This record gives sequence, C-alpha cells and structure tokens, in this order.
Amino acid sequence: MNSLRFTGDDKYAKIYYLIMILLGLFVLSEVVYNYQGLGLDIELFAAIFLGVYAVVAGSSVIFGNKKPLSAIIIDDEKISSENPLESSFTWAYLEKVELEKKKINLQYAKTGITGSMKIPFTLRFKNLDRLSTTLSETCNRKEIEFVNKLDKNN
Repeated sequence: MNSLRFTGDDKYAKIYYLIMILLGLFVLSEVVYNYQGLGLDIELFAAIFLGVYAVVAGSSVIFGNKKPLSAIIIDDEKISSENPLESSFTWAYLEKVELEKKKINLQYAKTGITGSMKIPFTLRFKNLDRLSTTLSETCNRKEIEFVNKLDKNN
C-alpha cells in the first residue's frame, strides 16, 4: 500500500487570511488618519505593529510562502500527522482505533494506553468519509478493531 495523505480544503483558510490582510490594511489606514489628526502618539506604534503583522502573515500564507494545512498520512507501517505536536502511531502495536469527528483515538495492545491524533479542522468537511474508509480497510488488514463514531456524533 502506498502512503495516503489526507488534507482538507484550503478554501476556508485562504478566506480567513484574506480577511486578515484586509483588517491589517484597515488598521494601517486608521494609523495614518490618527497621525494626521493627532500627531505622533505612543499608541500608534502598537497599531502599526499589529497592522503590519496582519498584512505580512496573511500575505505570506496566501502567496505560498507558508503551508497552512496539516495532513494525516496513512501507510503500511504507521499513521502519522504533519503537525509537530502530534505523535505517529505504528500499526504493529495498536489494538483499537476509534474515529471521531474531531480526533482519532488509538489504543496500544500490550499496555492499554490510549493516544489521540487531532483531525485538522479543514479535513472535517471534505475527506472525512474517505479517511473513514481507508482506516477501516487498513484496520481490517492489520487485524485491529475499528470503531466508527461519526454517525453517533452528528
């Protein structure tokens, strides 16, 4: 089995960052207006920083300098996430996999310790059914118990 990557639709993220750019430009225009009317004030420096930060951060994501979406990767050896705060889980040590709307719960066979992997927000809208099917097929091949809790959480 090849490695499968599940990412969400970045349309919502791009809309968010576009709004962030527009708000940054609005804050900067207010700074110019206040500077003309009141003169230089110490509070303007915080507004300048906030406006420039919003414009630079939003435009860096929209114009491709940063990758805003994380992915869940499923292959023969493990299930992992691109998020550096998430763990990767090896199929050989797992006993049970539960798929919920916001996360994947995994239980180890020998110790019974459970871990979880957060499902990225944008993945919850589009590819969740495909993720469920792939997890189910992989768990059946690896003889791991799979529980789908998506229908119960609607």
